[in-house]
Amino acid sequence: MKKYSKVLTVLSLSIILGGCTIGPLVEIKLAEEGAKFVEKEVQIIEKDIEHTDENNHA
Repeated sequence: MKKYSKVLTVLSLSIILGGCTIGPLVEIKLAEEGAKFVEKEVQIIEKDIEHTDENNHA
């Protein structure tokens, strides 16, 4: 738990000191990661759909 409190302290300090610059950067990074994750999930689902289509035609 101490590890997390250190991270939170650093994060809160960085937000207080450079909120305008760091905040948006963090949000952009999180958004990019989220988009990558969603893309992977969509690709997996599309592959599954292709396989079921092939099975239906057979």
